[in-house]
Amino acid sequence: MNRHYPFAVMLTLGIGALGCSIVSPLTSSERTPEATQTSTSRPPAQTPTPVATATRILLPTSESRPSGNAGIAEVTKVDKVQWYSVPYDGLAFVGLLENTGSRDLKRVEVAVVLNDGSGRAVAAALGYTELALIRPGETSPFRISFVDLPPAWQDYEIVIQGGAAEYLEKCRDFEVLSQTLDRPDSETYAIRGEVENTGKETCKYILVAAAFYDAAGNLVGVDSGYTTREKVKPGETSRYEILYYISGLGEVDHFELWVEGMPEK
Repeated sequence: MNRHYPFAVMLTLGIGALGCSIVSPLTSSERTPEATQTSTSRPPAQTPTPVATATRILLPTSESRPSGNAGIAEVTKVDKVQWYSVPYDGLAFVGLLENTGSRDLKRVEVAVVLNDGSGRAVAAALGYTELALIRPGETSPFRISFVDLPPAWQDYEIVIQGGAAEYLEKCRDFEVLSQTLDRPDSETYAIRGEVENTGKETCKYILVAAAFYDAAGNLVGVDSGYTTREKVKPGETSRYEILYYISGLGEVDHFELWVEGMPEK
């Protein structure tokens, strides 16, 4: 049977998925009644309440802000942005980026800029989308972290940069054969499963990325992991594991998976 699967098709409880994006709800036994912080959480007392404003903002001209090419902002859509505190006074932003244009986006860089009450940038952090290649109509999760939180910030801006048109080849022909969500301890979820290479070439460094949602569909976390086998030939399978440390944004109800690898040359 010829099995080629389109990328990023969301299915409920799809074990033999029609793509590399899967939404899997938790059973009632896997959900915990523990009280968790919701997405309306506030920053520490010394930090003014952030305001979630526009998510497609061209890069301002300022020495205090990151530099780069923000020319692809008009062909991207950023959705479901959330932020939360991390240990040792850090901060993390998670979200989804969709390619709404007609060409491939490659190595897309996401910048989060924190502003004070006067609109002046006080900090910026940079990172990449989980997927290195985002084709038209496809979506990739991202997670951007601040190691040190500035003393005061009022709101934030998301700036999309990069997306250069250099040659970039990726493996996309995978089937997620299984996925289970366990809770090893009170602070961690673990997704474990198996993927199959359904393509015609050997792939290496296979990344499995996950976005975690609450029952209302709000994004509460993003994480990723690699398959246990470095190289997977056509027709072969490999196990994978993703460890997600609870953000406090809400209880995990279901998750979505993406798979991307590099062709062996």
